[in-house]
Amino acid sequence: MHSFRLRRVVAPAVALLSVGCQVYTPISLSAQLSKDDVRLTLTNDGTVNLARALGVGASELEGHIDSVTDSTIVMRITELTRLSGSDETWSGEPVTIPRTSVATAERRTTSVARSVLLGGALVAGAVLAGTVAGSAQGGSSSGPIKPPK
Repeated sequence: MHSFRLRRVVAPAVALLSVGCQVYTPISLSAQLSKDDVRLTLTNDGTVNLARALGVGASELEGHIDSVTDSTIVMRITELTRLSGSDETWSGEPVTIPRTSVATAERRTTSVARSVLLGGALVAGAVLAGTVAGSAQGGSSSGPIKPPK
């Protein structure tokens, strides 16, 4: 029984730690981008010029860099944000993006500080939940239970 409860707490905690602690750090376009997970923000001209490949109003692209040349970036897109603010999930389709169409680039990394803070909060929450659950089930008692009269 305790093993099942522990798994119910640990599995979501691991998922939160792996996803919730990712941050984007600005990098220059001249930086080595190959094989990184990045977010690219398009220029206004880039939004217009890539409308045929990405649809109208694409503004931010998230995904994995496949290759980089002096003039293009080939990216496998996993998420696209439109100017309207709507997000779309993509399945990793490769798209060639001219470097001149990119306004900013950010590399996705794991934040150790956020991971430690989130991990501590999850452990504290699990301990508190376990204490409350134990008390609610009669886990602590101040003396013998007297039969009703």
